[in-house]
This record gives sequence, structure tokens and C-alpha cells, in this order.
Amino acid sequence: MTEDQTLPYWAQRIQELTERSGLAQAELARRSGLTRDAFNRYHSGRTRPPDKLLALADLFAVHPNDIDPDAVTLRKRSDARSAEPYRVGKASNGNPDFVHLQLNVDLHISAMSQILEIVNEEIRRAEV
Repeated sequence: MTEDQTLPYWAQRIQELTERSGLAQAELARRSGLTRDAFNRYHSGRTRPPDKLLALADLFAVHPNDIDPDAVTLRKRSDARSAEPYRVGKASNGNPDFVHLQLNVDLHISAMSQILEIVNEEIRRAEV
């Protein structure tokens, strides 16, 4: 990356969090289960870390959206590895404009709150 190119937001955040941690990249890589080379690619903005975003978020004790707001933040339950994180089916009311959504994921509490706000708004709208 040349000097005149701006780093992607997620790379800037990884750099900020790395600096704030006070630890070397090699140590952060070890703690997150990444190779030093992989960590360096994310840190320098050469590679986006979608597959390792949760590991990085856990490492820095932040929500994945704090690193990469555009990334999907659903986390499969560790005790249900083969289960789908979500399932979408036909709505029980038979209306084709509705769907039935079933979640089987661990979510950050802020994501859960946003989902509940949406669900409650949908319930209020359906009752009118």
C-alpha cells in the first residue's frame, strides 16, 4: 500500500487496538490463534479478516462491529457446530409478505437489543 492510499477502516481499527494493547504483533497473533504473517496482513490492510474477525474481536475485547461494521456478526453456538446459525421459513400466518425467522446464535448484547427492537416494532405493526 502506498503512502497516498488510505487504509480501510478495519485496518485502522486493528492498528489502533494493537497500539492500545501495548503488545507486540507476534504476541497478539499468538493470543488470537493467528500466524504472525496473517495478523500483519490484517494490520497493514492487505487482507480483510472476515474469517478471523471474531478471534480479533475477542482478542481486543470489542464487538466485531467495532473493528469492521460491514461484517456479519452472527456467531454459531459452539455447542451446536452443525446447526445453522439461522433459518428462514414460511410465516405461520400464511402471508407471503412475512417470514418465520429462527436464530441459533450467540450475539453480542447490543446486536440482540437491535434485533429485539425490530421484532417488537414488527409485532406492534402487525397488531394495528
